[in-house]
Amino acid sequence: MVEIKGLKDPSASEGYARWRDLVASAMPCVGVKSPQTVEEPIKRKRINNEEELRRQVEKLQIELSKSRKDKAMLEEMVLEGDKRRAFLDEQIQSRDARITKLELKLGEEKIVREESEKELGGMSLDWMQSCSELEAMEIDFNDCQRSAKYYQEKFA
Repeated sequence: MVEIKGLKDPSASEGYARWRDLVASAMPCVGVKSPQTVEEPIKRKRINNEEELRRQVEKLQIELSKSRKDKAMLEEMVLEGDKRRAFLDEQIQSRDARITKLELKLGEEKIVREESEKELGGMSLDWMQSCSELEAMEIDFNDCQRSAKYYQEKFA
């Protein structure tokens, strides 16, 4: 028995027919066999090998078709992944653009706020000065009223 890739093949090895014929011709009581008998095991071996090869070819064709299907499926998955990646890239770019716009707007608003605070600070100083001047004018006015009363009383 000859083992071929883990399977037992019931036929003899290729060199067996020649070896058997040599042994048979060396033995005096056994006659040399005809060439037909020598070829018969080889044909049977070939048939077995051909059948085994056909089975192997069929298996390989089945595996090849499965591999092709798997490859097509993987290519579809890659295309789908590329589409998703492109979609996500677009979303990221649009969000980045929005963030950039908001950052610019925030910067402008900070500048306006700082200017407003400066103006408010200036207005506060102006208001405080105005209050001080008003108090001084009030004091002067009160002095003038007293003086006017004094001179009115004196004149009366």
